[in-house]
Amino acid sequence: MMTAPADQAERTPPNTAKVATLATIAVLLFGLVIGGGLYWSLHRFGSKGTCPATAALQRAPKQVAPKGPQINGPGWQVVGDSSALIMETAGSAYYLTMGGRCEYWLIVRNNTLYAYKARLPGSTCAIIWNQRAHSFICNATKVIVPLTQLPEWPARMITSGTNNGSFEINFS
Repeated sequence: MMTAPADQAERTPPNTAKVATLATIAVLLFGLVIGGGLYWSLHRFGSKGTCPATAALQRAPKQVAPKGPQINGPGWQVVGDSSALIMETAGSAYYLTMGGRCEYWLIVRNNTLYAYKARLPGSTCAIIWNQRAHSFICNATKVIVPLTQLPEWPARMITSGTNNGSFEINFS
């Protein structure tokens, strides 16, 4: 008759309940870490915008920079080549961001670029493009937001100087 070695006889099989409990706790902790990271990243800017709001929320007409020295005041940012942006925006609204709350939608009407804010001031609405409805909607309420209600960023196409052919937006 053979006997089991002494060290093997002293080991007991793991309790299935303990293993299941530890695995559940590990999965929950992992989920909390991932969920917390997502929550932080989506809400890290809080309710305040990091882009200064424009003084007037009225629709600003397209401005064309005059010939001569380039005008770049505080807040004006070149966002890209105007012809490339017009091509990107030809079939649909085009979302871009400079980081923070400097988010905008580009739209082409009559071969002219317009930059609309991607958030409605004073609300929790982030504006998203609904391709099927061919309109903008509020992400929170799913209500259609007419283009006339979207505030514009002042924007212009540069027609001279070192950035000739560029499109710039005033985020101040």
